Amino acid sequence: MSIVYTAPIGILISGKDSALYGKPVLIAASKLRVRIELSEEKSTNNLLIEFVKKKVYGYLKIRAVSLNGKPQSHKISSDINESSDQGYQAAVIVSGVAAYLEFHTGKESDMNLVNMLAYQIEKEYFHQSNGYYTSASTFGGLIFFRREFEFLKSISRLNFKIPKDIIDSLLLIRNRQSTKLRSSELSKIYNLEAKRVEELFNKQERLTKRLVVAIAKEDKDMFLDSLKATKGTEALLYSLVNKNLNKQYTERFELFPKENKDVNFSEKEHYEFKISEEGLLRI
Repeated sequence: MSIVYTAPIGILISGKDSALYGKPVLIAASKLRVRIELSEEKSTNNLLIEFVKKKVYGYLKIRAVSLNGKPQSHKISSDINESSDQGYQAAVIVSGVAAYLEFHTGKESDMNLVNMLAYQIEKEYFHQSNGYYTSASTFGGLIFFRREFEFLKSISRLNFKIPKDIIDSLLLIRNRQSTKLRSSELSKIYNLEAKRVEELFNKQERLTKRLVVAIAKEDKDMFLDSLKATKGTEALLYSLVNKNLNKQYTERFELFPKENKDVNFSEKEHYEFKISEEGLLRI
């Protein structure tokens, strides 16, 4: 008998790099999904899932849970090709945590437990994590996230949806390559240009909140203007990174208005932007 879980890939709308310094993030669970199946059939091992398996085993062993010793393997499938994107990897981790918890306990686990373990595993495996991608994959919908301290996070699943006319005005671009800005590099830039970075982060916080207000008011023009300004703020931050570290950074997934004349969508892999109100699912 197989165990199958699926989780949505989170798409960041605003606030990523400033999250490390306590600023809010707006993130949505997309219709693009990852699926993890545990079964007795042989399959190719995945290093990330093997790490998830080991950590779930360790978590349950410490709590004296009777563990399942039957042989099993895993299979990953998704709506996109395997990706180094954080949203994809978080969906893999969330699905894997839920699947291995059920494999050993024989029952579905509480979502908050899955999210807590997924965050810890993501942080240990990649040596950095704020928890908003795993939260989007676990709970679905539209998430307003703020990390005050390592031990204190606010995860608010907003009780309203992005209106259809705003959704229809957006495209999701998948860049062929991406380079992540690591937390250690961001800290270095902050130390070098603290005043300028703080100004950008404060502006980013205002824009993130403005995006939420635009969604709540169903104001398409306000949303698109705020999204454009958000991208401008991100570009200014990355120009500081390039200036001080001589590095270019590109996200794997980026959200753009269809009317953006600076992007040739026909030359890029792109998807319609659709939000999944459902997060982690047992199928």
